[in-house]
Parts: sequence; structure tokens; C-alpha cells
Amino acid sequence: MHEPIPHMQDFFEAIDIVTSFTGREVYYMASVDKVYMPDISGIMEQAHQIRLDSYSTFI
Repeated sequence: MHEPIPHMQDFFEAIDIVTSFTGREVYYMASVDKVYMPDISGIMEQAHQIRLDSYSTFI
């Protein structure tokens, strides 16, 4: 399990918009004025997959 990044936690607490850490995608839904993001473990998994995908294009 990954720990939250303190300065990012502070950022989301400081902005004046509801942020829901759920799902697998990052997007803004204007109809409910809400940002949706995966939780930290989902973000780390996506970053790892991007690195793997990028590496495979070079070999």
C-alpha cells in the first residue's frame, strides 16, 4: 500500500473543489463540479505501467 504524498494532500485540501479518490481514471465532471481520481495505489500502478509500456517501445 502506498502512503499519501503530504504536499499533494495539502494541495487537494487547499483547492475549493470536491475531489473523489475512486475509480481508475482522472477526470472532472462539470455537472457535479467534482474531480475524480484513483487512489494513490491506482496512480502508482498506472505510473508503473506507463514505464513498462515506454520501455517496451525501445526494445
